[in-house]
Order: sequence, then structure tokens, then C-alpha cells
Amino acid sequence: MIMKPVLQWGVGFALLSQACAFKNGHHMLKRQLSPDDESPPDVPGYTATIPVDHFNTTDTRTFDNRYFVNDTYYKPGGPVILYDWGEAGISMDTLAMLLAEWDGTISAPMELAKALGGVVIAWEHRYYGASNPVPLNISEGEFTSSPVEYEGIPLGGLDDYQYLTIEQALADVAYFAKEVFNKTKLGSDNTVLAGTDATQHLDPYHTPWIWVGGSYPGNRAAWARIRNPEVVYAAWASSAPVETVADGSAYFNSIYRALPRNCTSDIQAVVDHIDEVFDSGDESSILDIKVAVYLSTQGVDGDGEWIQSNAADLSNTNVATGLFTLLMTMVQSFGITSTVQRFCDSMEAFNVDAYLGNASATSTDPVERFSTNLYNNGDGTPSDLGIAASNSVEIGLAAYLYGLNQYLDMFISEMMDKLGSEETSEYVFGDIHAWKWQVLTEIGGVMAVNGSSPLRLGSKLLNYTFYHETDMTGYFPGFAQSAFPDTPNTTYPNSLGGWNMKPSNVMWTNGEFDPWRAFSVMSLDQDLGAPKRKITQDIPKCGEAPSGTDIFGLLFAGAVHAEDISFRPGDSPRGSEDVANPPVKQSAELFIKAYLEWLPCFKASRTGEKGSGRCGTGSGN
Repeated sequence: MIMKPVLQWGVGFALLSQACAFKNGHHMLKRQLSPDDESPPDVPGYTATIPVDHFNTTDTRTFDNRYFVNDTYYKPGGPVILYDWGEAGISMDTLAMLLAEWDGTISAPMELAKALGGVVIAWEHRYYGASNPVPLNISEGEFTSSPVEYEGIPLGGLDDYQYLTIEQALADVAYFAKEVFNKTKLGSDNTVLAGTDATQHLDPYHTPWIWVGGSYPGNRAAWARIRNPEVVYAAWASSAPVETVADGSAYFNSIYRALPRNCTSDIQAVVDHIDEVFDSGDESSILDIKVAVYLSTQGVDGDGEWIQSNAADLSNTNVATGLFTLLMTMVQSFGITSTVQRFCDSMEAFNVDAYLGNASATSTDPVERFSTNLYNNGDGTPSDLGIAASNSVEIGLAAYLYGLNQYLDMFISEMMDKLGSEETSEYVFGDIHAWKWQVLTEIGGVMAVNGSSPLRLGSKLLNYTFYHETDMTGYFPGFAQSAFPDTPNTTYPNSLGGWNMKPSNVMWTNGEFDPWRAFSVMSLDQDLGAPKRKITQDIPKCGEAPSGTDIFGLLFAGAVHAEDISFRPGDSPRGSEDVANPPVKQSAELFIKAYLEWLPCFKASRTGEKGSGRCGTGSGN
């Protein structure tokens, strides 16, 4: 039985889930290291001198932006493949897997490099890792679920985040491609392109640049193709939620669609019941709910009076996050079957007859009464309608709490082990705060609950206002809330097209049950305004968008977030069951075919003045 302080971590886990929200493909790689494991291979690293402010010509300040280069497979005429690291600092173990194929890892950029004779660059985003335009308050420390006040925040305060915008970060890559990389003398560790003038032909006029990214970096791949077609010739945009909105409650719609109807029926019945109890103001009934949830998440150690006292101290939102956060927010990282499907299976196997046959189930003592459901054998027969509809909402609640207890017991230790196996560094707090700043000011996608949605899976208490305030006070506790807009300003990213964007020379990919799919060009949420677009593998002509509203790309059955960015043989699949031909292989094969069809246009366009050959752009509208 679970004995972990889940509810005491209530806000902490809410913060953690929000911080991890856009986890892109390389973040899913985990490697358990033992003391005698071989060291990861080195990937040569460099820094580029980049303007702090690209749009103020009187500001001459610069900063060092970090990047890493693997030229192992480079052949003359091959492309530059920019792999965008996105919203995290570059870690050496993951870099070795993604750019040096360590541990047998198959990665999108290296698959392209091998097939096309390309040189691969891993690019670190401004304000993440060691690429900071402004000094940060950084000290050594390990990651916790509640970041230290001021740790990783600019020393100059929130005003210093003014240079952390989508457009400034896109301009970094354009500047680097046009002005820096072809003048860079790579070191001897880069064996093919080492030496003076070896990179002089690798500017985007003489050499095609391919942008590869998953999640937010997938957004950036598509955005860059529209903003800077003279730089980015082609792009692979995986799991890219390009429709930027403040309220990201539609994130959970894909999870709802992936679950069996008896499970979603029970979830909604229980959540609505708890909301009604909280709305009633009946203190006795509210305490009963708190005791029940406390027992299912904390265990039954301690006497009844002590348990009731601790449960009474919980806020209503503590209870709501305890029921919801660890169930629903880990799907994109670990897949449906490893997370919420486990809960559903346990809940629907709750033995109702055995529960009702236990005299303690009708006890007036809430601790005794609500402990009963935890000792169920879970050998009941699932019903098509769900337990609440077939019996009562009270029995549905007992089954829900039993399923939650079983899920946490099975999964939380596994999850913490996996998260704990990631490298920690002095950059982690800076990364977390930078991402939350972007979410609160421009990117949005706050993972809230829409209590009126027919696809709801959580309490109406966990709405946009709750998470917006939680993010401000949890990540920036020493600063006035007036420093943040009421809703993020999504004008710039949505000006590039959002759901309707149609860039040329872009391949889109997604997982069937990726929670961020709701905000992608493959969205199923037409009731929110998303167009219904057809996915095709017919390669569009170079420099032209697909016909009509078609999308060129792939949708992977059962898959979740950015599954085609990397895969390590031997790992359990997160969603896609095709281990023999994993999504990264399928996507690479299609992209390579498309690129080879698009390449002649690049060569034909390179006449006249430098920078004149755009090879088409498509449309952001």
C-alpha cells in the first residue's frame, strides 16, 4: 500500500507537472548508470557570439550561446542538420545518446546525417543551460519539486527576461547560420570539418539547413521555416503544438479519448461528486472526502484521530491535485499503458460484492470506513457502464480510491527512479524558471481543467486561474503578480499560422494520443476552432505547401509525445508498439525521401545574390 506523502507534495507536484509539460523527445531518454559503466563519448562543444537584442541596433551587448557539433558522417554537399534542444540545458549523457548514438540510441538527427552525409548541430536555446544573455542567480543544488526562491532567476530581476521571447530565440539561429557557423574553426575533435575554412561553405546560401525538433522545438522548426525560409530550407516538426493559447485544458482530451468508456464514466462521476460535496459547504461530508483521499494516497499508518487531523488540514485543491496530477500529467512522458490505464484497470476490477460484504464499509468512523476499499482484492468483473453507473457514486468513489492507491503503489516508485536517473546540474533551476516565464508571458498552454468540458478528467477547482496563480506564486514567490500578464500574449506565435499554418518543405509528425495534439495541426478538437486536416504521405513539390488543407507527415497509432525523435532498442515503448520499425525510423525514411525530392530546387535557386534563393515558403495562414 502506498505510503508516500503525495498530498503534502500537492502543489509541488502541480508545479513539477507544469514544469515538465512540454517535455520533448530527448527528455524521454533515461539511462540507469552503474559505477563501472563506460563514460559517454564526447561531442565537441563550442560557443557562438550572439546579440542579446536582435531588434535594438543601439544595444551592442552579446552573449555566448552553446552548441555541439558531430561531423562524423559529413560528406561534401551534405546538409547542416540543426537539432534544437529547446526548453532545457544540454546534458552530456543525453547529448551522447542523441548526437553520438551512445548506448545504441537511434535519433532523428543522426538518421538524417547518415543517410544524407550531413553535419549535426545541437543548439541550446537562450536562457537555458549555459546560454544566458544575462547573469543568473545560480548555485550548486539538486532538483526538488519546489524550486528555491530566486534560484535560477536573473540577478537583475524579472526585467531581464525581456530578451526571452520566441522571436529573439528564432533570430539567434538565423544569425548563427548566416553570420557565425561558416566562419567557425572547428577543433581537431571534429575530424571531417576541422581546421581553417572547413566550414566556409556551410552558410544557408551554399548548404541546405534542416531544422529538427520535437514539442516546443518542433514549433520552432515550423516557425523558423516561415520566418526565415532563406535560412531553414526544410524542417521536421514532431509533436508541435503550434496553436498557442492561454488555457491548455484541451491537453487532456487525447487522454480521455485513449481510455475505455467505463473508466472515463467513473472518473467523471467521482470528480463531479467531489466537486458537489465541496460546493455544499457541509463540513462533515468534506472531511469524509479528505479522509478518503488521504488514506488512498498516504496509507493507513497512525490512529484515526491523527489521520483525521492531518486530512482536515488539506485544502480542497490539495485533494483535487492528489486525485488528478500524477494520474494525468505523466502520460506524455511514459505513455497511456504505463500510467492512467493501470489506474483504470485496477479501478474497474474493484470487487463491489466483497466491499459491500465487509461490515466496516458502513462504519460511522470515516477512517475505518474508507480504509476498507484499500484492502479489496481487485478481482471483480468490469462492467461496460462503469462502477458508479452500475452501483452508486459512493461505490464509484471507493473504486476510484482503490485504483489510485494501486496505481501509485505500482507507478510512483518507477517514475521517481526514472526522473531521478536524469542528470542534475547547476542549470536546472534556471531552465525551470525560464520555461515558466515563457509559459506565463507568451507560450501559454497552462495545463488546467475545463470543468464544463464533456472530456473533463479532473476537478473544476483546477482551472486556469488556479494554475496561473500557482505558477506565479510557486516559481516566482518574491515578485509581484502584476509583473505577469493576466494571459500570455500569443500574438506573435499565432501570427505564424497556428492550427492553419501551411509552410512548405515541412514534415509534421505526431502520436495518436499525444496530449499536445489538441494544439497541433493534427488536432481533433474542431469544437475549439481547429480545422479538420487530412494527413498525407504524398510528398508536396519543393517550395510549395500541400494542396488544400492537407498536412504532409505521419500519425503514429498509440503513440504519445515526440516518439519519433529517438528510440533506444531494449527500452519499453511509450505508446507505439512497433518496436521493430519504431517511429523514428519511419519518420526518417519519409523525410529523407521528401528532402531528396526538394533538394534540386535548392540547387537551382542558388543563383544571383546571396540570400535571394528562398525556394518557397508556404503560408502561415
